[in-house]
Amino acid sequence: MVLYWTYHMLHCNSGWWFGTFFILPFSWEFHHPNWLSYFSEGWNHQPELYSCHLSLQCDFCWSQLVFLAPWDVAMKKFLASTRLWPPTAQWCWAVVKFQVVMCIFVHCCCTIGPRYQDINEDEMELFELARKILIFPLLLVCVFGIAEGCSNKPREQALVSCGVVILEFGVEITYYNLLSRGGLGFQNQRAHDYRPIYAARWIGWSVAIPMLNFMNLYPLVDNQPFMQVLARLCPQSAASAAYCWTCFLGSVVLDPWMGWTLNALGCFSYILVVVDEVCFVSDHLLATTMPALKGYSIIVKEHMFVFYTGVWLMGLGGFASSYACQRFYTATDVSLKATMAFLLFLYLMCGAQKMETETETEQKNL
Repeated sequence: MVLYWTYHMLHCNSGWWFGTFFILPFSWEFHHPNWLSYFSEGWNHQPELYSCHLSLQCDFCWSQLVFLAPWDVAMKKFLASTRLWPPTAQWCWAVVKFQVVMCIFVHCCCTIGPRYQDINEDEMELFELARKILIFPLLLVCVFGIAEGCSNKPREQALVSCGVVILEFGVEITYYNLLSRGGLGFQNQRAHDYRPIYAARWIGWSVAIPMLNFMNLYPLVDNQPFMQVLARLCPQSAASAAYCWTCFLGSVVLDPWMGWTLNALGCFSYILVVVDEVCFVSDHLLATTMPALKGYSIIVKEHMFVFYTGVWLMGLGGFASSYACQRFYTATDVSLKATMAFLLFLYLMCGAQKMETETETEQKNL
């Protein structure tokens, strides 16, 4: 039930993608050593069998076109929205492309440092505890989503929000599960001492932080369609994912000049994300419901990100131990995501009550 509801909530027409990229490439006709002669021989020697086969293929392609139609409409709306990006969003998108080029260059031309061989048991126990704690808010969100999906008038904003929160907690549980089993630790080449930097955490952040930004900003837009909001937030979400991987790569590459360049590039990308976020908030904050509470949640989230950066720099400088940094990351990671999810559902509940009040008022006036 949860998977079915999440499927509709995210508007994922996976049938076309599965059929196109998985069924057809793995069909044996596709890999026939001489497929032109196969089709010609099939037509000459067994025309009835081949015509039946061709009919099935046409039916299959037609079914894929049926799946493709709503996805094509959604993509057209998405691309139309990208043409309306403000300059701050365009800056974010330009920096994303530059970061991708730099990361590809480093992967191809530079040497990555060695793996971290030790196992810090205290950190592993901390990660395991965080994984278990995150299960409870995930279950609560699933219950809320099922209740909303089974209601008489399910709201698009509520369903989309539930889907994003479920994915957020799912990603967190996944990378904390990986962290508790070693976390793909590498030696942090920018630190002054011998300490790990976990690839699992930074890969998880590259997925979770864009979703957290969406959780934080999506409630500001009360009446716009999901795809339009997603298109507007796409540049800063991509920049958030890119700066996570850029900073991680800058911490494990052996060349110190390239490492600090990547870290500086990641910090610059984060500054552009904040600038674009300020632009987005200034456009929608005064027109939304509960602007004070929503604005306060955005301020809290950005302050926590600044603290993240400060603790990261303190760890590089040797002013905080590896366990202290991981404990701060884990505690704030769990508490911040849970708080943002709670506020998101608080907005939804207040919005539902407001809709009921307006409906009752309209009925009385009639």
